Amino acid sequence: QSSSANNDVNKKDEDDDPQGVQLLATARDPLIEANDLVTKLNQHAAACPRTHALAFDLALRRRKPLLALRALQRLKKIQPIPYDTAQRNSLYKRESPRAAFIERLAHFIVTFSPRDISSPVILQVMNTELVALCDCTETTSDWRDIIIATIQRFANEEDGLPARTAATRALAILDASSAQFILTASLVDTKNNKPYPVDAFISARDSLRFANIPESDIETFLNTARTKFPRAQAFALPSSEEATLAPEEEDTSKS
Repeated sequence: QSSSANNDVNKKDEDDDPQGVQLLATARDPLIEANDLVTKLNQHAAACPRTHALAFDLALRRRKPLLALRALQRLKKIQPIPYDTAQRNSLYKRESPRAAFIERLAHFIVTFSPRDISSPVILQVMNTELVALCDCTETTSDWRDIIIATIQRFANEEDGLPARTAATRALAILDASSAQFILTASLVDTKNNKPYPVDAFISARDSLRFANIPESDIETFLNTARTKFPRAQAFALPSSEEATLAPEEEDTSKS
């Protein structure tokens, strides 16, 4: 009986489809599965920025510009909260609503162009909605320019490091990157008078690299980060530079 039982267990452990061929043949379209998930998230987690960020990402994959605009509208309506609160809140921790909105606004124009829209009615709706999203006063067919202007205005209004990091990344998506927004950013969260944590500096560093900013500008920012967080490995100097600086540091400490 024990031998029979062992055979039954072994049969249950066997994988009848080790390569996933049968699963692939019978599975639903992944985009349909994702659409079902986004629908449920909109029903039960509409206050979460990630819900509308995912809805936008899915609309881009499905090449649905109007759905993408609707997701951007909902994302924009979510009120921002203080940075330190966002880091403790699981609904916000992965991505702030403003950062998600700004970056995906850039992705929108990279994915969709007025030239790609064959229906005049849909094109008119998109023009109207996009202008409203960017808080413009008049319609225009040059979507890229108004989106760049919107991102730059956002960065000028929000001088904190996380906001400037999001703007830098969004401009890089549009091949309009600049280091100045991060290099001139406020390193203190003025809403609660607290310095931004090391994670904000790491994110800023990564955005500078994503934007292909010159190494000299990146190094300028890293020097600031090293001053703020001297023990952070993320900003550590290469070993050869550390060896060069070590004697001077020892002499200073002795004096």
